[in-house]
Amino acid sequence: RIEGRIVEKYLVTSSKNKYELIRNAIIKKDDDLQNIEHIHNFVDNEALDKYYQLPAFKSNFPRKDFENIVLKGCYPLNPIASYLLLNISEKVAQNERTLFTFISNDEPNSLLRFVENHDESDGWSAGADLIYDYFAPLFKKDVTNEFIHNIWLSAEYVLDRCESDNQKKVVKALEIILIANKEDELPATRTYIPLCVDVPGCAQIIDDLAASDFIYRKNANNTYAFKTKAGSELKSELNKQRELKGDNVNYAKALLTITGNYYIAPRKYNALHCMTRYFENEYMLVEDFMNINSADALLSGMKGDGKVITLFSFEAVKQEQIKKHLVDLADDRLIVVCPKEKLKPQIQKRLKDYEIVQELKSNQVFTNNNAVLKRELPLMLDDLTVEIENALQAIYDDESGSKVFRYSFVGGKTVKESSVERAVSDCCDEVYCETPIINNEMVNRQFITTGQTKKARVNIIDTILQHKCNEKYGEAFNQEATIYRSLFVKTELLAGNNASLQKLLDRMNAYIDTCCDKKVPLGDLINELVSKPYGMRLGVIPIYFAHVLAERQEDIIMYFADQEVQISADIIVNMCENAEDYAVYVSKEDIEKEKYLNELNAKFKISENRNLSSNRIKDIVICMQRWFRALPQATRNLVDIEKYEDDETVVAQMKVIKKAMQTVEFNPFEMLFVSFPSEFGTSSLLETFDIIDNRVIDFDDYFQKI
Repeated sequence: RIEGRIVEKYLVTSSKNKYELIRNAIIKKDDDLQNIEHIHNFVDNEALDKYYQLPAFKSNFPRKDFENIVLKGCYPLNPIASYLLLNISEKVAQNERTLFTFISNDEPNSLLRFVENHDESDGWSAGADLIYDYFAPLFKKDVTNEFIHNIWLSAEYVLDRCESDNQKKVVKALEIILIANKEDELPATRTYIPLCVDVPGCAQIIDDLAASDFIYRKNANNTYAFKTKAGSELKSELNKQRELKGDNVNYAKALLTITGNYYIAPRKYNALHCMTRYFENEYMLVEDFMNINSADALLSGMKGDGKVITLFSFEAVKQEQIKKHLVDLADDRLIVVCPKEKLKPQIQKRLKDYEIVQELKSNQVFTNNNAVLKRELPLMLDDLTVEIENALQAIYDDESGSKVFRYSFVGGKTVKESSVERAVSDCCDEVYCETPIINNEMVNRQFITTGQTKKARVNIIDTILQHKCNEKYGEAFNQEATIYRSLFVKTELLAGNNASLQKLLDRMNAYIDTCCDKKVPLGDLINELVSKPYGMRLGVIPIYFAHVLAERQEDIIMYFADQEVQISADIIVNMCENAEDYAVYVSKEDIEKEKYLNELNAKFKISENRNLSSNRIKDIVICMQRWFRALPQATRNLVDIEKYEDDETVVAQMKVIKKAMQTVEFNPFEMLFVSFPSEFGTSSLLETFDIIDNRVIDFDDYFQKI
């Protein structure tokens, strides 16, 4: 009943407001502040310059506001301690311990207790170590927050082994920075850790802690983190695993995982051909590559359109020998990246460590023994990855002398390319030169994964088989119509203006012709279409194959293993995707009949004639008669035929054709399939066509003879 009567008002606070809360909670007498010894060390211009450089302050405050609100306003908290107090309070504060209780409550490690118990020999500055001491009970108790609790465990392990109070202050400051987890605003570097606490010689203390293996510096960003007891155990385990592993290291797999360059896509080629091709990338030792004598060993089981072999070696690299070996392999689907420099022994050791750490990470028995270890392993992997990536960049960049080669059948030689992607693009242009351009990536792909598109493809095939495409897809805008038009209309295939697609349809028809009186596996056709020079994608092949089947007049029999199956949309899709399980059979009579009719169609130009019937056999006879009637009268009457033609068989055959063409009431089927073969004495329809073809030439030339 009250819905709509209450208006929501959002309380939006800025960073400036939060620091003002701290300033207002700390009551100070400005006059008395001047009596504090060395106070200028904490609030003078030098301190202002030192703290204002912090990204968290510089991006949120004008310099003057920072000085008044944070540097002086939050004193005796040092500015970074104020920043950390806000962040830690947001993460872990509870009713009994909050930002305000830290400032105002008289309890251990609070700011109030710090002021009350302050010794004149101590500096008048509360740092990050005091915040740690106050909130440590929450870090310990909150075991559900694994991130914070694990950092606390690490810090406690180090604190128990610190040799001085100043070391402890630095460790506490590092822990608070890590818990705040704002690396973009406050990274745990040698620059910012000393600003968190009032400790002389802080940089040296950091070095001492690192030398004692309590903390370490990450190579990735130069920040520090705890090594912890688990880190020490990990170090011992690494030494143990190094000895056990020896040289049994899969360097190639490690390099591929680190770089993540599993595939190389030729963007230029893909954009021009409206499809997605890609080459698989594989790292390989130079020695292993040189020992391979057949390209099939490299390309077998390949999922992409070709393969890039990125070579590496721990010995000297001889680029000319590698180039010559690529010529010996002689496969234009191979691209080789050949560095000039070898990988240094240090990187070889790092690759071994990377593989060991990956194995330890997947070893649940090992990691379950120490919860902190789960965090240590990813950090170590990150450091190893950065170090190895930097080394690889130095070896494979353009200025290092690294070269990219590909083999070309044009001239039978290697071609040097400017980049790997350019090499893949040029290779695709050369290898897959017969690939038709089909601008629809919903289906022009190797595998269609979305259920909606799969269903649309089945519907299209079903419509093609029913010869209803013009009726359903002519003006429609659904997915089926869009796909159909992109495959048949936009490509101008139906208009006869797409030679590359027509060539593919011709290959499909030629395959069906080979199925005459025998079962031929469909895999023969599919393997040809997906291989060079066509490189068709399986997604579109069923649609075009259905088009070819629908245009054929024979009784085509499909087999799954040894069982006949009825042609349907689903069967055609399954046939193309699992081609080795299917075969096609067409009777010899059907093949000959169709070829005979097709040859007659072409000979007498049926498609160019008008006013024909709906019966294709009758149309052929009509066009034959039109051809005959267009001949000169002397030719039609075969005047003095015996005088100009010595071969009696030819004369007899010409008279048979003359009689048939002058018949007014004719039976088309009987004329073409009974009378002509009988009169000519042929044993096959193709022989019959050859005779008709030759006699048509004789008729056309007869007038010149007389």
